Amino acid sequence: MGKLFRYDSPFMQKLAMVGNLIVLNLLWLLCCLPVITAGAATAAMHTVIFQYITGTEDAVFKPYLRALCKNFRQGTIFWIPLLLVALLLGWNLLYFAGLESIGSDFFFGIFIVIGILMVILLTYAFPLMARYESPLGHIIRNSYLLFFMEFR
Repeated sequence: MGKLFRYDSPFMQKLAMVGNLIVLNLLWLLCCLPVITAGAATAAMHTVIFQYITGTEDAVFKPYLRALCKNFRQGTIFWIPLLLVALLLGWNLLYFAGLESIGSDFFFGIFIVIGILMVILLTYAFPLMARYESPLGHIIRNSYLLFFMEFR
């Protein structure tokens, strides 16, 4: 039983990993509070997770802040237009859901498709942004390529 709580035991290593992930998520939540910085915060979170998985970094706080500064410009430039489109899309979905005309179903379907395409983009773009230094056009293209190549 004494070996279980040694700092180098597998149990304590897993516990330290869980603690680091909790700290990382709290940092992400704190940096997402100003909604404008959510894109950079998400890219920074993915950067730290990649470093943690590959074993290049064990800490969380300093690498997260470094990655936040590194990804701030590109993440924010990418996130703000998507946020505005998402808000507009949500408002239009609510508006057309309340209508009972024939054309409203068509527009409702178009908005659903646009929403699905945005979710695909958001799912793949931030990990790509964290992993590779590419222009935004390449990140967007590669996000859709990854999704449709691995679609099952």
